[in-house]
Amino acid sequence: MDAQDIKAVAALYLARPPERLVLEGYRHWTHGLSQRSPDRVEALATLYDAALGPRDAGPVLSAFQDFICIAGLCARCPLRMMASGCVGLCRDEALILGIVSGLQHDDNEATAVCLRAIAHPARADQMAFSAGAYAFLLRGRGLTLMPIPTGALEGVLSPNRHPDAAEMRSGTTLH
Repeated sequence: MDAQDIKAVAALYLARPPERLVLEGYRHWTHGLSQRSPDRVEALATLYDAALGPRDAGPVLSAFQDFICIAGLCARCPLRMMASGCVGLCRDEALILGIVSGLQHDDNEATAVCLRAIAHPARADQMAFSAGAYAFLLRGRGLTLMPIPTGALEGVLSPNRHPDAAEMRSGTTLH
């Protein structure tokens, strides 16, 4: 599979509503916080309202915001993100998706791989708890992410992995 094929698969995967809510939500929320941009926070609310309806969006969005805020506090280093609309994923975005997917599918191994990579060991349980609340609220509304194989997550963490140009340009972080 060449780079073009990988991008095509990524585009299809990220077009699914559950993955899109997690990824685009993460990008809007983290950019909104790091740049103090109310437009990004408004875009986040619009994204969730459109997917869930105004009644269900509130609790799910609140759990999401708690998860990402706690992730920022519990992370080993500043969380990275790419710009909204990018087809690719940076390492931290893949790990955030991996945590939510792992929890939804009761994949303890995948969840643990992601938490070990992203969370400070003393705070991993706190991150897992907040992610779990969000993951189960999503799943309870029929929005289940596709399973992400542990091997794919380990590939994201590989020292031989070379980030693409878009990831290298992504200088925005949250901590």
